[in-house]
Amino acid sequence: MASLVNLALVVASVTPAVMGHMSMFTTSMYGVGPAPGFAYEYWDPVVPLGPGWMQQDEWWFRGPESRKLKPKEGEVTELPAGGSIMIEHACHVAWTQYGSSTTEVGSNLDACPGNSGAYHSGDPNSGVVDMNLLSGCALAIADVDDIEKVTMDNLAIFSVNQKCVSQKQINYEIPAAMPACTGEKCICGWFWLANNGTANFYMTAFDCKVTGATSTAKIAAPVDPTWCDPAELAAGTCKTVAGAKRPLYAYNYPTNIVWKGNYDRPGYHSNWSFQDGAQNDIFEVDETAAAISSSAAAASQSAASASSASVASALQASMAAQLASRSAQGHVPQATTTAAATTTTPTVAAASTDALGQVWHIVTQAANVKATAKSRKSWKSKNDKRHPRDFVDEDDAEDPYPTANAEELAKRCSGLDHSCELAADVLFD
Repeated sequence: MASLVNLALVVASVTPAVMGHMSMFTTSMYGVGPAPGFAYEYWDPVVPLGPGWMQQDEWWFRGPESRKLKPKEGEVTELPAGGSIMIEHACHVAWTQYGSSTTEVGSNLDACPGNSGAYHSGDPNSGVVDMNLLSGCALAIADVDDIEKVTMDNLAIFSVNQKCVSQKQINYEIPAAMPACTGEKCICGWFWLANNGTANFYMTAFDCKVTGATSTAKIAAPVDPTWCDPAELAAGTCKTVAGAKRPLYAYNYPTNIVWKGNYDRPGYHSNWSFQDGAQNDIFEVDETAAAISSSAAAASQSAASASSASVASALQASMAAQLASRSAQGHVPQATTTAAATTTTPTVAAASTDALGQVWHIVTQAANVKATAKSRKSWKSKNDKRHPRDFVDEDDAEDPYPTANAEELAKRCSGLDHSCELAADVLFD
């Protein structure tokens, strides 16, 4: 308790100008010693890294001494798949739940009371945070349990909060398809960049583990983020990179950003390739699903160029793309013992040996994919009360499922997972 009192006295004596920076705080972070106390033996976590540091080892997770100072054994931040976590941010540990001068959550400048300059978002003397100038924060993960095994090639951003560091308590969304760590834990990192004022870069490590994982999807190898001019991005004339991305390594060496000017500083927002919230596109695409999606896209293009192509072909391609997207997030239908029936649809026949192929075949047969564009247009124009799945050509009297309904579809989907019903919805919506 005496140490906490002394800490409060020290904090009270420090001027706001000195505490002009930010950090995340959690009991599983590296470099500060086990909580409570946060001894700061080697490095104050609110001190920025650089700018202009030439050796990566000096700034990587705050340097070698900080990497050596591990959190208390067993302290791990849990990441609930599909949920969210709250992490506290402040210009000094005193203002957090781990300190002695905890500020009221939601009060003005609760992350650094009396010091708007610490937020690096607007006029440092204004007493408020300019929400339009926030650069956002990001969380990254590497599926290794040793901090010295983390590299630029296995550390990927999985969550972004574009309003960070506007307040002390910040929520980060976790992708639903996040897989469990291979070992007992993973290594995570917190990243923040100052959007105005001094070019500050932050990279703080903490132990983490994914809980409630139901997916076996793997995080893809990350690539460097790219930048688009905001006007061009809005107009659709420039596209940023998608998929798993590395953090923005700015202001030191090596760097993975191209400097665009003081008014386009790197930050975790859309024109630097990062959308707000969980980064749901970071997972490897299942090879089977990717092949099916590619085949479906080709079929869709062919159908569009032929005036006699059926609407079902295009819808089937759409269904394949959406199923492939779900597969990329770990929702791949499980293979079953159900034998795939024969079909005269080439795309379906090629895929009928796997679970997705079975889903395709069952749904398209049950719905009678021979429904023509003319009949579908007629149904819409006449406001016919029948569902499109009930339409058949006049010469289809021998079709095994000429008037398939929901009950028949459910029977045919029996033995497969919910992706069969999902496929039906995609096909007919």
